[in-house]
Amino acid sequence: MEKMRIKVNGKLYDVEVEFLDGDGISSNNVSSVKRAETPVIKKTQVSHASGNGVKSPIGGVVKEIKVNVGDNVKENQIVIIIEAMKMNTNVISEVEGTVSKIRVASGDSVKQGQMLIDF
Repeated sequence: MEKMRIKVNGKLYDVEVEFLDGDGISSNNVSSVKRAETPVIKKTQVSHASGNGVKSPIGGVVKEIKVNVGDNVKENQIVIIIEAMKMNTNVISEVEGTVSKIRVASGDSVKQGQMLIDF
């Protein structure tokens, strides 16, 4: 199996692909395949009273909130999991900060770019 990143309609997806030769036998000796790095979904700066926050990188449904108000968040910490098209996406904070407000709840539908958490 090879990990690959594909772009569909401007959105990036990480997938695992098994290459088969003409006989249906796995062939992982493909030299033209470039291995993908796992993307990091970054925190977005916004201008509002509390300073920094995290926006949703995709539309979907909030599956799990991994932090609470008052929690100290570290850089690269998963703060929310969003489900879209039966796949979970980890939303990761790029900076350290203290959660001042959580704007969504588990089960909420969110749009791409919607503010999720304030620091």
